[in-house]
Amino acid sequence: MTDDVVTGVLPRRGYVGLQIGTLPLDDGGLLVKGVAPGSSADLAGVREGDVLTHLDENPAVDVFEVRHLLRALRPGDPLLLDVLRDGQSVRFATSVAAFPVEHHAGARVELGEVDAGSHLLRSVAVVPDSAGPHPCVYVLPGAHWASEEYPLKPEHPVPALVDSLARAGFATVRVERSGLGDSQGPPCTRVDFETELHGFQAGLQGILEHDWVDPENVFALGHSLGAMVAPLIASTKRLAGIACYAASALPISEGLVGAILRHGEAMAPTDPGFPARAKGIAELIRLVVCDENESEAVLRARPDLAAIAPAHFTRDQAYGRIVRFYHQLERADVAAAWRSLDVPALFVHGGRDIICTAEDSQRLAELVGSRATCVELPGVDHQMSDAPDGAERLAPALADTLVTWFQENRR
Repeated sequence: MTDDVVTGVLPRRGYVGLQIGTLPLDDGGLLVKGVAPGSSADLAGVREGDVLTHLDENPAVDVFEVRHLLRALRPGDPLLLDVLRDGQSVRFATSVAAFPVEHHAGARVELGEVDAGSHLLRSVAVVPDSAGPHPCVYVLPGAHWASEEYPLKPEHPVPALVDSLARAGFATVRVERSGLGDSQGPPCTRVDFETELHGFQAGLQGILEHDWVDPENVFALGHSLGAMVAPLIASTKRLAGIACYAASALPISEGLVGAILRHGEAMAPTDPGFPARAKGIAELIRLVVCDENESEAVLRARPDLAAIAPAHFTRDQAYGRIVRFYHQLERADVAAAWRSLDVPALFVHGGRDIICTAEDSQRLAELVGSRATCVELPGVDHQMSDAPDGAERLAPALADTLVTWFQENRR
């Protein structure tokens, strides 16, 4: 690959590399549950099992405060880490390393930014070394609320798929959500859907401004939630086509209810009581998402649901986001957005995916009409993996299906 290119003004985040426990220990401090290889903490000598007592002389008593302090660090900043090891206090003095970038054979990585209005979002482009301009795939993520960069997990389905596309001559672009990775802005868990959608729309505009992009061959690839975002942003810019994996055009409340009920059925052999709990959780979803209530109010009014509610239904939160995110997504007419598009569309469903169904893909194809294609891939789960042990590994059949479709639909 060529040298990585960092463009723009958005600063790179630091790479301290500490995985710390979420609860303070009885005698103070936070347990170091892991240390990332090559990180500042690793190079300084911090080990898994140490107890972090101070970060830059600030007591380590609250995991969220420590994470906030870590997030504020930039490459080159001095860093003091005080730990307890075998009952002895040890101080490590080091400097903050830069978070590494991905490596893709035959391609370069460009880190840029997207102006989301009140803040900047990190963009990650992987551009083939061959002469451009290149067809480009805008990769829209699912609902996992984590960074879209995977330099430490090259086997993860996302960078593995990006690799496959780069080898086929396609550039790719990803945009980080607010507050994740290098992105500025509030934590994504506190951002509503309309704000997030605006960021993805700005990302698409940014793609069209690169001189290495063939503007006539810009595609979107939506995974799960990203497959709901794709037609909504495509209504503002003409795309060459949209490919989706694990897609649905159902209102989000119906999609979540169907997923929890199918999960309940799947768990019945090992947890006979779970199907009944799943029905209660489905009712909770309808009350919070469809009826636009906050979780706290519903759980206060319905103690029976509070007794079975998953931990992520709390106060104004549900499934890791503020409930307003889901209320706005519920009102978004994704089906109408698909009907209004006149572009080739691919809907791929994995046989082991119980979050979305093959019927979801077929309904989407009916909305799009004659330019739609449905593909069923046996053995692939919701996370794009065919690993029987649930490991994060891209299913080769999925990579082949997507790359072939993009190649066949180039203008």
